[in-house]
Amino acid sequence: MRELESTLTRGDSTNEMATRYAYTLALRQTGRYDDAQQQIVRLLRSDPDRLAFRIEAAEIALAKGERAQAWRQFEEARQLYPDDFTLAMQYGRALATQGDPKLALRLLQPHLSRRPNDPLLYATYAQAAQRAGDMAATHATMAEYYYLNGELLPAIDQLESGLRNPGLSPNQEAQLRARLKQLRAEAVAQN
Repeated sequence: MRELESTLTRGDSTNEMATRYAYTLALRQTGRYDDAQQQIVRLLRSDPDRLAFRIEAAEIALAKGERAQAWRQFEEARQLYPDDFTLAMQYGRALATQGDPKLALRLLQPHLSRRPNDPLLYATYAQAAQRAGDMAATHATMAEYYYLNGELLPAIDQLESGLRNPGLSPNQEAQLRARLKQLRAEAVAQN
């Protein structure tokens, strides 16, 4: 962080915007939120539509405890980049942990079919589902998370746990049973 600060002070950066952005990230990570906010405001003045800057501004607001500001910034970014995966993940993760987990599910849901091999997406979706109280979705997406990480038995365990939840809809039960049948067949074929 000191090196980045020194480079900016001397003005000898080959790419001042990238150096300032790295400095902003370092400031936030070390808890210097007001300084980070000053830097991100400066970056946004020079490039107001850059998504990375908009996401970082929202992350800084969250770190400062300014949730309303963060949600507004995330929503403004979403208006500009409605289908962006990185934005959906950052915003979804923030909503799952500090905001509205049901909105997080709606943001992340379209990406499950677009990125069916992304374990981090499934873990983030599962976290939001758990916070939203949707245990069937929690177990189903955690099963996919484990499966994508090559952990077949924990994936099967997740589906079995999901089937033990009371209040499953017939559709949820059918989906869990169908996936459990597929994974059990794969487990048998591996042995």
